[in-house]
Amino acid sequence: MAPEDQVRHRDLLQSQVLHTDMTLHGGIVACLQERLDAGKTFDLCNAEDRSFILQVFLHTADLCNPCKEWCIHVQWTHAILAEFFSQGDLERSLNLGVTPMFDRELSCGRSQQKGFFVGFVRPLFVALQHAVPEVSQRLEGCIVELDRNVATWTELGF
Repeated sequence: MAPEDQVRHRDLLQSQVLHTDMTLHGGIVACLQERLDAGKTFDLCNAEDRSFILQVFLHTADLCNPCKEWCIHVQWTHAILAEFFSQGDLERSLNLGVTPMFDRELSCGRSQQKGFFVGFVRPLFVALQHAVPEVSQRLEGCIVELDRNVATWTELGF
């Protein structure tokens, strides 16, 4: 591969990974929604559109836990909560302010996770479903599974 192609590929990959940062989530959903509000979808043959949609795909892959079957989803949810609470414990041991979402003394975390699924993950999947018709059917299945998992959390009292 030519050196300029290597740089281009590295830059593309770096851009993809950086877009998994949750501080960019609102902007990603807003960009999808703006395109939809304008009555347009994304053209995967257009390099700029394709690059953005690849970023969004990686971001959705990073957040897809609630779109998996319950037996997998619940394990991943407990794993992420263990990670969050470990960070909160470390913050407490260092006499730092404990990030509320990471504080095991405030909650078990499951209700917060359910809220995250409904308030952040679902809107992303719905917007992407409408913005990229080529993946609409696949994303519909993800949304159905997410809704099923949220209903299960609700039935369990969270």
